[in-house]
Amino acid sequence: MIRAGRAIRLEGVSPPSEDATDFQEAAVFDGASTLVDIVRAWADAAPAHAPMHFLSTGTDELESLSYRALDSTARGWAACLQERGALGERVLLLYPPGLEFAAAFFACLYAGAIAVPIPLPSRRERVDSVSRVASNCDARFVMTTARMREHLQRIMPRDAAVAKLEWTTTDERLPDGAEDAWIEPHLSGESLAFLQYTSGSTMTPRGVMVSHGSILNNVSAIRRATGSNRATRHVYWLPHFHDMGLIVGLLTLVVYGGTTIGMPPALFLQRPLRWLKAISEYGATGAGGPNFAYDMCVRRTTPEQRAELDLSRWSVAFCGAEPVRHQTLEHFAEAFAPCGFKREAFFPCYGLAEATLFVSGGGTKARPVMFRANRRSLECRHVEVMSDASADGVTLVGCGIPGEGYEVRIVDPDTQVECPEDRVGEVWVSGKAVSKGYWNAPEESHRVFEGQLDGAGPYLRTGDLGFLRDGELYIAGRIKDVLILSGRNVYPHDVEHVVAGCHPGIRPQGCAVFGVDLDGEERLIVQVEVAHEAAADPNAKRELVQAVRAAVVAEFDMTVYEVHVVEPGTIARTSSGKLRRFACKEQYLKAHSGTHSA
Repeated sequence: MIRAGRAIRLEGVSPPSEDATDFQEAAVFDGASTLVDIVRAWADAAPAHAPMHFLSTGTDELESLSYRALDSTARGWAACLQERGALGERVLLLYPPGLEFAAAFFACLYAGAIAVPIPLPSRRERVDSVSRVASNCDARFVMTTARMREHLQRIMPRDAAVAKLEWTTTDERLPDGAEDAWIEPHLSGESLAFLQYTSGSTMTPRGVMVSHGSILNNVSAIRRATGSNRATRHVYWLPHFHDMGLIVGLLTLVVYGGTTIGMPPALFLQRPLRWLKAISEYGATGAGGPNFAYDMCVRRTTPEQRAELDLSRWSVAFCGAEPVRHQTLEHFAEAFAPCGFKREAFFPCYGLAEATLFVSGGGTKARPVMFRANRRSLECRHVEVMSDASADGVTLVGCGIPGEGYEVRIVDPDTQVECPEDRVGEVWVSGKAVSKGYWNAPEESHRVFEGQLDGAGPYLRTGDLGFLRDGELYIAGRIKDVLILSGRNVYPHDVEHVVAGCHPGIRPQGCAVFGVDLDGEERLIVQVEVAHEAAADPNAKRELVQAVRAAVVAEFDMTVYEVHVVEPGTIARTSSGKLRRFACKEQYLKAHSGTHSA
């Protein structure tokens, strides 16, 4: 059980000694092969240091977890799991945000079980998804809190996959002597640590098999790319069941002995200023998220509120989105420059769950790399640099160079031949941190994880379109999202960006673009989420539709087949806020059942 402790400033938390820092270097990179090795070694070298803290209410009331407490709690609950035969079994982790999740995650690893972090069900589809995940991975156990167990057992379906689950509630008192009954499992770097169920932005979620070795290799690449060390302090709000929240927000800091301060995603989404205040108050050196997080910070803070912030110590502001938008970076840098934020802090990066997380990232000493490209040429998968501010141009942001131990190649997705530097193709990745494949999906694993190029491989076929220029990786979109309209390749995110600002009646980030097949020809559909104040006004809706059509014609010289206006909060998104365009398309087709074909 995790208990809260008052902590106004983290200076009150004892840092590990320099000897412990030296030890950590050797433990991570020269000796340890699993996360269990890492935490056990830290518990011996720096038992009082608390790498994990949590702001459960957005105030200065912190819950903290030291290496000693993490090791002891993990051993105790692991022993309970071992007694029930959990070795090699899948364990669903259904937790609200907080340190209870972290302790349960490590308990699974200590038991030699496979952790399966998934979102708490809050809507009907989420409830069904728990059952689907449980069935897919043949889960035997669930770990959660007592309160959540009562709620979940009331709302979850009693199908075969759910009925067989054995429940453990970790906010109860451990049995006396439990931690002493723990038996260290025989694990190696090849042993599975957890299943990362992908967010499903373009397809049905699948369980990515992530090993201990993949995690340690990915953490090493992140650490070297960002220049992080024992003094790193990171404030995060991303969900713990999401790859970015789990790896960057939690595991990376635990491995190399830094300090991480978390908060519930809802607190950030309701009031982004809370995140910025925590970065300021705790002197964070690292924090970040997708584009929309930075956009929200600009849009929903005032100059007076910003004047009270000190962001001068924020040296790595990572932005992991597909693609990273230059307008987002420019607007944030301009708005928060008076707070001491530096443009050089921006760290555009690229990654995906199938590679554990991190693949490439920009340097920490220079500003993000950008250049202007011809939009029409990009639609033909050709990179043409523009020297002026022509309306046909688009500014692209580089996602850095491949991390240590990674190789990135750009391959024509149709011919599977490597592309020259001026061509857009599919991003293929190889490296020690690339995951083992999808759980219980051998055919899909072979297709995605075993790409061969000129007799070399295997390569992970990411499904993302991009190109390399002067060693820098640029992301252009998703293969399955690309629309072919009148012979042109159109990237939905470009259209969404233009539509989002064309009328005040469209909710921020409330636009999805996709195509439907009508009589053998793909047609452009723009789905927009109407703002609350415009939802009940027919005239506002008509004006909105006209504005969308006019904006798309003016910017892209394309006709919108239909503007599909939906109610606030109904556009499908992943847990991290990314559009689920395929789900949006399904929603549209369901609403037009019998009219269109997919």
